[in-house]
Amino acid sequence: MATTTDTEPHRGTETESPTPDATAFGLVKGTRLLELVFPDKDSRPSLRWLERLVQCRRVPFIKIGRLTFFDVPEFQQALRTRNTVNVRGGAK
Repeated sequence: MATTTDTEPHRGTETESPTPDATAFGLVKGTRLLELVFPDKDSRPSLRWLERLVQCRRVPFIKIGRLTFFDVPEFQQALRTRNTVNVRGGAK
């Protein structure tokens, strides 16, 4: 009969390791995408805002059945290219 010691973790008690930068992720759901791209909770857009971008097809997404997934680097690139305002004229 095997016994466990205090140094061995019990089943189901493993903790998740801290998340690395956003480029290490594959596909993520909308709420996780917003957490990764906008880490400050006070300035984070709503999930409704993200769903509106998907509905208007302004950001890349992947549909698997009824589920919607996002690739973090592709989303960040889409935000940069499609939402960047260029200055007209220049400084005087």
